Amino acid sequence: MPNKVGNKRVGLESGNANSHWLCRLRERWARPVSGQSLALFRMIFGLIMALEALSLFLPSESTAGKVMLEVYYTGQNLGMPFPYPGFSWLPWLPPWGFKALVCLMGLAGLALAFGYRYRLAAVTLFLTWGYLYAVESTRTYWMSYYYLELLIAFLMMGLPAQRCWSLDSRNSATSGASDVPYWSIGILRFQLVVMYAYAGWAKLNADWLLDAQPVTYFLSFPHVMERLQGWLAFMPADRMQAWLASPVLAYGIAWGGALFDILAGLLLLFRRTRYLGLGLMGLFHGLNHTLLFNDLLWFPALGLGSALIFLEPTWPTRLLRWLRQPNWTPPERSWALIGMLTIPPLGGLLGWKADRDKESTSSARLSTTLLMGILAWYMFQIGFPLRQYLIPGDARITFEGLSWSWRLKAEVYRASPCEIQLVDDRILKQETDQSMRVDGLAWPGPKDFYRCLDPSFNDWDKLPEILILREPLIGERILYNPSGAEVPIARSPAAISARLKTLWNELYGRSPTSAHPLMPLSRILGDYKEALEKKGHGVRDTQHAMQLLRQMHGPEGDGSMMPFLRRMQPFALTGAQPPEVPLYVVEDKSLAIRQSNHAQQIDRQAWQHGSYTQIAGEPDYVAGTDTQWLTVHIPTPGPEFRGQMPQASLMQGWTEGQWGDPFIDWDYARDLSMSKAMHISTSPFHLRTYARSIADRWENSRGHRPVVRAQTHVSFNFRPSQTHIEPMADLASVPRFYLSHHDWIRSTTPDRIPEEARRTRRP
Repeated sequence: MPNKVGNKRVGLESGNANSHWLCRLRERWARPVSGQSLALFRMIFGLIMALEALSLFLPSESTAGKVMLEVYYTGQNLGMPFPYPGFSWLPWLPPWGFKALVCLMGLAGLALAFGYRYRLAAVTLFLTWGYLYAVESTRTYWMSYYYLELLIAFLMMGLPAQRCWSLDSRNSATSGASDVPYWSIGILRFQLVVMYAYAGWAKLNADWLLDAQPVTYFLSFPHVMERLQGWLAFMPADRMQAWLASPVLAYGIAWGGALFDILAGLLLLFRRTRYLGLGLMGLFHGLNHTLLFNDLLWFPALGLGSALIFLEPTWPTRLLRWLRQPNWTPPERSWALIGMLTIPPLGGLLGWKADRDKESTSSARLSTTLLMGILAWYMFQIGFPLRQYLIPGDARITFEGLSWSWRLKAEVYRASPCEIQLVDDRILKQETDQSMRVDGLAWPGPKDFYRCLDPSFNDWDKLPEILILREPLIGERILYNPSGAEVPIARSPAAISARLKTLWNELYGRSPTSAHPLMPLSRILGDYKEALEKKGHGVRDTQHAMQLLRQMHGPEGDGSMMPFLRRMQPFALTGAQPPEVPLYVVEDKSLAIRQSNHAQQIDRQAWQHGSYTQIAGEPDYVAGTDTQWLTVHIPTPGPEFRGQMPQASLMQGWTEGQWGDPFIDWDYARDLSMSKAMHISTSPFHLRTYARSIADRWENSRGHRPVVRAQTHVSFNFRPSQTHIEPMADLASVPRFYLSHHDWIRSTTPDRIPEEARRTRRP
């Protein structure tokens, strides 16, 4: 028997080294410590989550002054939701349901803070915040601190944070009942170290360190100057502006921010550097909140409050004891001097070393299941953000493995509105000459055919003599284009007036109501500005005049200036140069239908077709029907034009001096808010999700599935815009992987930011 016992002991001590370190880890994690710091963490986190709930009901800078709850969950024009992959089964609540859910979340946060029905409060908080997080990814995708709050809420369900200073424990008389196992504090420390380390790692690139972008861009926001002027009123504005534009400041913040993120967790872990880490944490979050950013909401408070978990577990009572009897301990001079020389003036905090709590002599046991669960959590949190490096290409461009990788404020994207096209071979048929024709009988929408003109378009001889032009703000108008006449005519006002009367009599048997030559927008605004000033209105400039015109006498007002706006030159609102052709706007009350916004639409039933309304020599792009289609000329649809078009439109573009093949354009503004439109234009996977929904709807209504393609133009950290989606890829059928590259996403690694863009302030 003694030999057997001795052999077993030898096997434990020397035969299994892995078991040895695992036993020590289990003992360390299981040892009891005071629950005071965990209790205070619970209070801070619960109150912050209650404030998060309150913030959803209030206007926010992150949503341009609008109420966040309305923008993402309860508004009128939300469009389709974008849940995270795997959560599309979540139901979309009615507006009252979302409001009730947020109220429940706020109450759960308060209950968590006070430690009332702690487990129920923690579960409720995680489920409510998790639902809001998962059901609409366009709100949470870019916000890493929302992800941190979600992770902490998940951890709180399993932490014994109610044992100390809670309503649940007020009747507890058990000795040591307020103690908690060390792992419950260690796992929170670990989570914060991981977040800051990866946030610093995300900044170790040429853009951040060598070009100080996007820090240079952040410093150019107007609120930065406004806040500085409030603090430093004695400094002249020009000197302050020059200081903000200084490369020294931009590079100092860029390098300092990267170093802080990388070292923050380590500084807080060690007692010698802990106070210095807390001081830097206060400076970092203070500057972010009060100077650089106005859309971070409660993250600075969460960052500062959560950092207190790195102090010894009994620090709250130590602080109270010190406040009652202050006992100033001088710093260690050598360490303080080193700190002052390294990081003035905060480096002096290096002179104080945090005290250590006395270790408990009592023992505790950590189950194998809990031990394995904690280790699995550690491994997942370390490994999951690294998946982007297993995929070829730059994840900052491809977005592959980019989510949940702690990259808050590390990049800036500028995307032009994407263009989505449908390919349906039952509607668009290829002829023997390789050109495309529209099967008019198969087309399900209105019998309108749109020609997209570039604002710099100057080949007016390629357009009809009489054409319909549709633009944002003013709607549709009839233009007379003398360059489109088959036989050259004189371009004097008298000759054009006579020509118009002849054409109108031939088409309608009457003369038009009136015809006016088009004029520059500057002249219209100048006359309007002068008229307003005579009436006592203060008008700063022509831009202000345009704003007043729209609100008072334009589409948003009484509409009295709309007839004058219809006389402005084509595409003047986009800054296009006046055409060399003397164009006229033709007014005919019998053809005009007035819209609710005072804009005008041409009556499709009253409009007459003829050789004058067609391009000479151009083929008929619509086949298979005798019905006359109305051709409408529009600028290339931009964000201001989206939402005014049919959901699916037949269009034709002008490329390389000729008209291209017709295509089916999809207007996503009828489905998506401005924020969601930005997301699909920037993120390949959001665009893929939307493309699949388009194909599903088309298939449900038409019985067959179309091909969905997109054109995207994205600028990453002020580089020239580039297409990051293969234009010919069918986004409705392309697969999605999680650890490999997608062929439909262009994975070219971006070069350095061009020299002229490295000092970009406001684009």
